[in-house]
Amino acid sequence: MPFSLLRSRPEARRTATLVGGALLPEGEARRVYLGGQLILVAHVEGRFYAISALCTHWPELIDPASLHGCEVRCPVHWATFDVRTGKATGGPTRKGVAVFPVRVVGEDLLIEFPE
Repeated sequence: MPFSLLRSRPEARRTATLVGGALLPEGEARRVYLGGQLILVAHVEGRFYAISALCTHWPELIDPASLHGCEVRCPVHWATFDVRTGKATGGPTRKGVAVFPVRVVGEDLLIEFPE
């Protein structure tokens, strides 16, 4: 098999289901353990987003209650992250958090994780 074909294969992914996750009210976020990871799920602008719940500056959990608009904050050094993109938007870090694709299926959220 040519090398170029090997490089074009899609990344292996696994999916975990957050049962009832689509019932999360607009403008709220929750931290959950799913797929072997701590993630933060947010319902913003009519869409659901999932990001890593660990701050990239210091290994502290991002506070879901800090959701303001599209940003969440780490309570230790006030690093902020955009839940839509995972990008760091302020504070002592420039490194963003991992973002996980989300699909809505009825009342559940299907969240994809890399293998």
